[in-house]
Amino acid sequence: MRAPTQHHHGTPLRGTPLRGAAAATLALATAAALTLGGSASADDPANAQLLIDSSFAGPLGLNWQCTNVARDGAGITGHPVGDDYARCSQTVAVLEHTTYKLEAAISGPYVFLGAVGGDTPDTYTWANYPSSGRLSTTVTTGPTTTRLTVYVHGWYGQEAYHASSVTLTGPRAPVPCGSFTMPPPPSPSRPATTPPPPSPSSAAAAANANTVTPTASCLTPYPLERAG
Repeated sequence: MRAPTQHHHGTPLRGTPLRGAAAATLALATAAALTLGGSASADDPANAQLLIDSSFAGPLGLNWQCTNVARDGAGITGHPVGDDYARCSQTVAVLEHTTYKLEAAISGPYVFLGAVGGDTPDTYTWANYPSSGRLSTTVTTGPTTTRLTVYVHGWYGQEAYHASSVTLTGPRAPVPCGSFTMPPPPSPSRPATTPPPPSPSSAAAAANANTVTPTASCLTPYPLERAG
C-alpha cells in the first residue's frame, strides 16, 4: 500500500507506506488540522459561506463536479480507483489578496481538502483518520485571483472515505451588474402629427439619457454554480 509521506501545501507526492513511528508522527502532525469548525451567516458579506450545497444534498454534477463519488445520507463517499482519487470540486468567486477559511467534516484514510485558482498556489491539508474529524485550513488568494476551485478527495490505493459540510467562508466577491439601456416610452396610438426625424446630435443625446451607469448600489455578490 502506497501513501503520502508528508503534510504540506502543494501537489501531493507519492511515497512509501507509513509504519510504526512514522504513522504515529503523521497522526500527531495532522491532528492540528482537526478543529470544531463553525458556520458563517449568509447575510454577512464579510464572513459568508461561499460554497453551494455544502452538505451534498443536491444531485452531483449540478454544483459539485465529482468522479467515483456517490451521495449518501450525510454527505459523499469517495471510492479511489487506480490513479483516480475520487474527487469532488466546486468553483466560486473570491476577492484578490483575501484570506478564506476552508473546512470539512471527514472520515476514512487519507482525505485531502484544498483550493487552487489563478495565481493562488494549491493550498491543502489532509489527514488519515478512520473515525470522524474535521479538516481546516486557510487559503490566501493571490493579487489577480478572482475564482477558487475547492476540492476534496481521497488517495489512490486506499479505501473509501467520507466527507460532508464542506465550507469556504470569507468576504463575498461583488460583481457589477453592467450598463443597460432603458426602453423608450410608448408612442401614442394616434399621434396628431408626425414628428420630424431627430438630428444625429439629438439622437445621441437621447441614447445617453436612456443609459444607466452602474453605481456602488448595483454591485451584487454571486456564486458560480458549476465547478471549473
